[in-house]
Parts: sequence; C-alpha cells; structure tokens
Amino acid sequence: MATAQAKKNELTNPVNVFDTMWDGWLNSVKLMYGYQREMEAVTIQSIERQKEIWQQTKENLDKLELELSKFVVDVKANMLDNVKNVNGEAVSKNVEDWSKRAEEVVNKVQQLYGTPGKASNSMFGKSLEQLESTLLSLIEQQQKNRTEVQELLENFTDQVKKTNKGLMESWETSRTSAFNMFK
Repeated sequence: MATAQAKKNELTNPVNVFDTMWDGWLNSVKLMYGYQREMEAVTIQSIERQKEIWQQTKENLDKLELELSKFVVDVKANMLDNVKNVNGEAVSKNVEDWSKRAEEVVNKVQQLYGTPGKASNSMFGKSLEQLESTLLSLIEQQQKNRTEVQELLENFTDQVKKTNKGLMESWETSRTSAFNMFK
C-alpha cells in the first residue's frame, strides 16, 4: 500500500511529470537514432551484395571468354587436321591462310564490341567501389553527428529538468511562505 501511495505521489508531483515528459522525448530521439542505424546497416548490406553479384558476373564473363577462345582454337585445329587428311597439304595450306584471315577479322570484331563492354564493366566496378566509399564516409559522419547531438540533447534535458526542479522548489517555498503568512 505504501508503494502504491508513493507511486501516486510520484505521478502527481509536477516535477516528476515534467521529468517523465522530457525523458519520453529523449527516448523518442534515441529510438529514431536506432532506426537510422538499422537503415545504415541495410544500405551497407545492399552495397556489399551488389559488389558480390558484380564480381560473380565479371568472373563468369571472364570464364566464358576463356572457354570460347579455347573452343575456337580446338575447332580450328580439328578443321585443319580434317582438311589436311582429306584434301592434302596444298588445300590445307589455303584453308589455313583463310582461317588466319578469318581469325583476324573475328579478333577485330571482338575488339570493337568487347573492349567497350570491358571498359563499361570496369567503370561499373569502380563506380560501385566509389559509391561504397562515399556511403561509408557519410554514415561515419552521421554517426559522429548523432553522438554529438545526443550528448547535447541529454545535457539540455538534464539542464531543463534541473531548472524546472529549482523553479518548482522556489514556487513551493513561496507558496508555503504565503500560506503561512495568512495563518
């Protein structure tokens, strides 16, 4: 029963109500900062995932290019062997010359179409790295700002609560003195 009465007095005391209001406000600010930290973590995870996907795609394209080159070399060797076996040396020499010219054309076409793709791929990778670096820097700065602002808000809240307590004590003293004067 005594604790219930103390709790009731605590809730009806103007200083405690005022303190509770400011504590609630400060807790709301802290909660908002917690949400911001969660969003930062999700953003970092998203960038990391994009980098992983990009890296895997790049590796797959490099493997494909290598396997395609090996396949072309094997097909060329098999074709030249078959032509040599069926038609003899003279025809084989002409087919080999023709094959070299075709290979030069294929290499030129590959350079024309492959080089811009590789450059774009490289540029995309560098852009992702730059984006990650910028975001990490921004998040770090936000964290510093949040820490500073939170400390300032906590100090401000403490000062307001102390000031309010002093005002209430002064008011209570004045009220008691005035009441005693009329007794």
